[in-house]
Amino acid sequence: MAMRVLHVIESLAPAGAEQVLLETLPAMANIGVVGDVAVLWPPYDLAISLRERGTRVQELDIPSTWSVRRGRSALQRLAAEGQYDLIHAHLPMAVFYSAIVRGPVPVVATFHGLSFEYYPASTIFKKMRRIAERWWTNHCIDSFIAVSCAVADHYSQVLHIPREKIEIIPNGFPVKTLIRNPALDVPSVRRTLGFAAEDFLLLHVGRFVRQKGHMHLLRAVQELTRRGLKFKLLLLGQGPMRAELESFLGLHHLDELVKICAPVSHPELLKVLQASDLFVFPSVSEGFGMAAGEAMCMGVPVVASNLPGIASLIEDEVSGVLVPPGDPEALATAIERLATDPATRYRLAAEARKRIEQEFSIEKIALKIANVYRRLLRID
Repeated sequence: MAMRVLHVIESLAPAGAEQVLLETLPAMANIGVVGDVAVLWPPYDLAISLRERGTRVQELDIPSTWSVRRGRSALQRLAAEGQYDLIHAHLPMAVFYSAIVRGPVPVVATFHGLSFEYYPASTIFKKMRRIAERWWTNHCIDSFIAVSCAVADHYSQVLHIPREKIEIIPNGFPVKTLIRNPALDVPSVRRTLGFAAEDFLLLHVGRFVRQKGHMHLLRAVQELTRRGLKFKLLLLGQGPMRAELESFLGLHHLDELVKICAPVSHPELLKVLQASDLFVFPSVSEGFGMAAGEAMCMGVPVVASNLPGIASLIEDEVSGVLVPPGDPEALATAIERLATDPATRYRLAAEARKRIEQEFSIEKIALKIANVYRRLLRID
C-alpha cells in the first residue's frame, strides 16, 4: 500500500526549493510514496508542471502571510480530507502553518536555505516572533531535514534545535533527464540571446539580491577587461537590485560585455546552460546552490564561492573551482584561468557530472527521504 504525504510549501515560484519539489515527487512516487501539494499563496507558476507529472495541487489562496485563521482552517480541512500518513513542510512559513494544524500524523520539515540571515530579530516584535518560532518548531515538528551541514548548523543555532536531530539530505537532480542534447543548435541559441558563436560566454543565474554577489562579479568583469580577456557575460534573473546593476554597467561602460535578461522557463534555461562556456556563482551566502548543481549536470564547468553550502556540492579543483566569497580579484583570476585552459574546463565538467550522478541523483535522495518517513511511521 502506498504511503500518502501532503507537501506544504509557501508558493510555486520557479525557484530552488520549488523546483526541487517538482523533481522529487515523481521519484518518490516510483518507490511507493504518493505526494500531494498544498500551496499557501501565489505565485503558482510550477503548478502546471506538477499536475502534468501527475501530482495533485491545492492552491489555498491565503490572502496574506499572517492570515492565520483562514490558513489554518484551509490546511486543516485539506489534511483531514486527504487521509495522509504525514505532512512534509518546505520553507519557514509552510513549517509554521504545518505546525499549527498538527494532528495525529507526524510532521517533517525541510530547511532549504539560510533564511534567518536575511531576517534578523532586530525589533521587539521580531524577537518575540523568534521565541515563538523556536517553540512551535521544537514542539510541533517531529523530524528535521536540512539540505546541507551549513543549513543544519544555521537552523540549530537560530531555533535551538538539537543538531543531532537534523538529518542532512541534500537536494537531488534528475540525472537521467538533465543531460546535454548533442543535437542542440548552440549558435542559434546564442544568436537568440544576442551573442556570437565565437564568444566565450559566462553565465550566472539567480535573483538580483545582495546575497547572490552580483556586484562582486561585475567588479571581476572590470578586472578581466583590464587584463585584456575577451568574453561576454549573461545575467539571468530578476529582483530589487536590477536597476543598481544596470546603473553600474552604464557608469563603467560594460554594457557591451554584460547582458541582463529576465528569467526563462526551465527547458529554455537548460538550453542556455548548454550554450555557455562557464557558469559563475559568486554568492556571499548560500545554503546549497541548485543553479550550480544544474550547471554541473549539464556538463558546464563552474567557478563558485567557497561557502560551506556550496562546498558540500563542489569539490575544489576536482568538480569545480572555489574562490573566497566577496573577492572580485580571486574570482577574475579563476575565470581567466579556465577561459584560457580548455583542457581543465573539460576535466572539471566531466568530474562534476560524475559527482552529481554518484552523490546527488534524485533516486538516491528520494530513498533517503522515504527512509525518514518510514522511521517516523515505524515501517520496516
